[in-house]
Amino acid sequence: MEASLKSTDESLRNLNSRSTTLATKTAASQSTHTTLSRHHSSLTVNLTQLTRSLQSEQSLSLRLLANLDSLRRSASPRHPAADPSLTAPRAALHVQATAIANLTT
Repeated sequence: MEASLKSTDESLRNLNSRSTTLATKTAASQSTHTTLSRHHSSLTVNLTQLTRSLQSEQSLSLRLLANLDSLRRSASPRHPAADPSLTAPRAALHVQATAIANLTT
């Protein structure tokens, strides 16, 4: 009878130890999950803000390109490319607008 009680006592201690270990691991997992959820939310907000900024930059670049084209055309109606000072900035803006467009698509 005493051997049976010792065996039962040992089994209960093992079960209690496993239960404590499981509770500790569960709490750690929940904490990790909470932290990851916060980071995910933060990254989602940052990505949304970045996307809006890129779209705004793209819109601005396209308006600047349109304005440069308009200026170039009004500078010399017969020779639209006559003003070389507008060609380099327009090309640079075109490269930027293309890069921004590729990022937002």
